[in-house]
Amino acid sequence: MRHEVYILGYGFDPNNSRRIGLDKVHKRAVAMPTVMFTNYDDINTVNKRAANQFGLDQQAFIESSLVNFDDHGYGEKSVRTVYEALEKNFDAIEGE
Repeated sequence: MRHEVYILGYGFDPNNSRRIGLDKVHKRAVAMPTVMFTNYDDINTVNKRAANQFGLDQQAFIESSLVNFDDHGYGEKSVRTVYEALEKNFDAIEGE
């Protein structure tokens, strides 16, 4: 079973991530889900925070929009708006 997580319009602030439990996703998961997120205008602060969030090197999303996680999932970044990312970058959400 494939698990997908869409994170749209979120800046990966460490305090907010802790509040919503996002800081535990990669620590508790048996296999990382596919994580797709938006970073409009490709802001490096957001890239670094996203990488930290998923236990990756800070350069991971600066150097690439697609990053493989060690435990078989992957992360994908879109630098478009949320609507454009859903239309042009990310796989269709299940159930469509």
